[in-house]
Amino acid sequence: MELKVIKESVTVNEVVYDSFTELPIECDVLLPDYCPDIMKVLKCCATPVFTQTTVEGSSLTVEGYALLELYYLSENRQIRCSEHKTPFSKVLDLKCTPENPTVSVSATVDYLNCRAVNQRRVDIRGAMTISAKVIAQKSENVVSDAEGGGVQLRKNAMNTTCVVGTAERQFTVREDLELGYGKSAIGAIVRKQVQAVATDCKVISNKIVVKGELIINLFYLCEEDERPETMQYNLPISQIIDLSGVDEDCKCDVRFRVISCDIKPKADLDGESTMLSAEVTLCAVAKAHRNTHVQAVTDAFSTTYESSFAERPITALRLIDVVDDKHHYKEHLELPDEVVSVLHMWCDAAFTGGNLVDSGVQLDGRLMLSMFAMDNENNPVYFEKPVDFTHMVELTDQEENLLADITMKAASCEFTPTGDGRVEVRAEIIICGTLYGIMKCDVMSDLAVDETKPQKRDGNTALTIYFAQQGECVWDIAKRYHTSVAAVMEENSMEKELLQSRATLLIPLIV
Repeated sequence: MELKVIKESVTVNEVVYDSFTELPIECDVLLPDYCPDIMKVLKCCATPVFTQTTVEGSSLTVEGYALLELYYLSENRQIRCSEHKTPFSKVLDLKCTPENPTVSVSATVDYLNCRAVNQRRVDIRGAMTISAKVIAQKSENVVSDAEGGGVQLRKNAMNTTCVVGTAERQFTVREDLELGYGKSAIGAIVRKQVQAVATDCKVISNKIVVKGELIINLFYLCEEDERPETMQYNLPISQIIDLSGVDEDCKCDVRFRVISCDIKPKADLDGESTMLSAEVTLCAVAKAHRNTHVQAVTDAFSTTYESSFAERPITALRLIDVVDDKHHYKEHLELPDEVVSVLHMWCDAAFTGGNLVDSGVQLDGRLMLSMFAMDNENNPVYFEKPVDFTHMVELTDQEENLLADITMKAASCEFTPTGDGRVEVRAEIIICGTLYGIMKCDVMSDLAVDETKPQKRDGNTALTIYFAQQGECVWDIAKRYHTSVAAVMEENSMEKELLQSRATLLIPLIV
């Protein structure tokens, strides 16, 4: 019977680019006219914001800006803030032209130094590191079955994940917010922190419906000369994202990215600034995955003719889990000796790496705890402290290699003085993203038998006695003697292919 080879197309995704690049942060900042003069610089912070990523040919272009927040003391010893944006753009060489690329970028600020040139001008110098990952999609033709020619096949289930696609939708939230009852009117906003998190995701045909929460934290000065105040607002948000090919069988990773925010005091009907005008531009990013299962032939031989096959290595991704967790951080923090009281505390979270452990995946993160406080001379001061933390994700399946695409955001940060020169810090960290296993294997791309070269056999031998060792596999024995696995197992009344102990086997001849 003539050999008939059946092939199947398998879509696999592989990481074609995973690297870091450093970008400088350099600018001279002039205070706008409405800001008071600088008496003393407290701190300058930078937040990288990505506005666009584009893949053209073998190049990845990353664009965005660094939001610079300059905190300083004015002449009347009040904490003030001046915001500035410095744009950045970087072209990265991917070394290949990816098909249907999926891009993931993040950034961390390595260092930032600032120097007041005069009371209206500040020189800022620093650097940030951009991390970029590009996943490409391609199709591989693999041998999934064959019949005829006396071929014997060894099959293995290939469980891979196909990234159906990614889609983005930009939108703007506009709200008028009221201060809480009994709150003093706003004099000036010192600091604002805006985060957006996804809370629910539903998939319908070619669309993803996502709901979330916009979290706004404010630290502001009162119009009257009082202690600064804080406020937090939680606003519901929702979007419908169009993504061709997505359906109910897909697993989706949806995240919100804050593009810009403009929050200003607003007068109420009595003319007092007890309201806020908020305009926040967000980008909802969705990535859909579909798991695929293929029975691929990994080894073959013929009991009748000499055979040959071709194989090639592939690297594929398998989705392990879509992470949507909360980490509750708690610590008793010892304050510096000169601090009398804490005015405001916040934190920023960053993902630093993931590792496979026995019970699952350990996700490492770093919190930068920051505070405005009053010292023993009644002057506002700034302090910060980096702390590391870990979050465990339990898994039922283990992988040899891990790729973690994780985002960590600080949703809240609260503190309570304990009266012994320390404060109890409580922070809620939102952890979301995807965990992939990197699978490397050889796939059979072609199979053939040579009917002009039959297997050489001893015509006088119907059975061969073989002394098998513990741990040997019947497949390897059958391949050596050009017989079938089924025939060996039937002849020796075996139930499992792997030998648990030494044994004497009868190897039947297949004609």
